[in-house]
Amino acid sequence: MRYLVVLLTLAIGAAASVPAALAAKPLFIRVTPTNDFVVPDSCPFPVLVHNLVTNQVVRIFGDGSSIVTGSLKDRVTNLETGKSEDVNVSGPAFRTRNPDGSTTYRYEGLTEFFPGPGALWPGSPGQFVVHAGTQILTLDQSGNVVGFSQTGRVVTDVCTDLA
Repeated sequence: MRYLVVLLTLAIGAAASVPAALAAKPLFIRVTPTNDFVVPDSCPFPVLVHNLVTNQVVRIFGDGSSIVTGSLKDRVTNLETGKSEDVNVSGPAFRTRNPDGSTTYRYEGLTEFFPGPGALWPGSPGQFVVHAGTQILTLDQSGNVVGFSQTGRVVTDVCTDLA
């Protein structure tokens, strides 16, 4: 999820430089593959995330909302054992700026979700899963989680599979 939040944040930053004349039309940005990154604490071991397929587009609208669609597939690897698996996390994802200054992210379909311990609420466990369904995350102006809900099911428990 942090990956998508970062992706959407970067895309919105790029949109800020678009002239007002283009504000009525959505801005389309093709997503480029990201560098590998390590999720250090969502599982009892660090997990490397490597993009296998990145064929996504971000549509950014004049009101600051955005939609990410397209194919995204990652290889996740336990850095202690080298065990890995490939996951499809193609989304889509939606970002909405709220009147109070908070931001809501809605993830649909298949999404990679890896909050560290305490990231969702005090005492919440770390987890790394592929989730099918809907997840809604709201962040206040400072980036703190102020709301979280999910419906659907876990398709892949990465921590269990890679243990």
